Amino acid sequence: MDIKIAYSKYSDFDDKVIYKASELGLPLIGGTALEVWANYYNVPGVRKRSNNDLDFISNDLPQINEFQSWVRENIYSSKVKVDVMHVQSHDFSEYIREVNGVLIMAPEYLLWSKFIRSDRSDKDIKDIKWLLTIEQMSDEDLSNALVDLGVTDEEIETLNNLL
Repeated sequence: MDIKIAYSKYSDFDDKVIYKASELGLPLIGGTALEVWANYYNVPGVRKRSNNDLDFISNDLPQINEFQSWVRENIYSSKVKVDVMHVQSHDFSEYIREVNGVLIMAPEYLLWSKFIRSDRSDKDIKDIKWLLTIEQMSDEDLSNALVDLGVTDEEIETLNNLL
């Protein structure tokens, strides 16, 4: 069950967790997602996974419960931390991409998720700058995605000032 995506692996459970999450429809987010996109697009400069955790997102509570139950039964929590964000406010299904059989959130969505944090860290700013270097993400696609996700003109100005 070797997954054909490149990312830093901290345990022998990482691929199993990512595969099961994808099978259940939960896309990868966070630092691991950034690293997968960096390797997929062969764009240097992204940081490696910062720690031994895997982050996913869903707006489907039964799906989350099934996944969390599977994790409890099959994964040693001391080997890898698994977090699932339950988001009810957005239908983000159009931002889910598949990379070699693994569900992952689109770079535009990852940029937005880093940008809307109220406690943006230096790491978030670095991630935002890196995400903007992906040539496959056109200015128009990014602008449309940010508008679709509810970013205001003032927030766009804040983003430009950050950079």
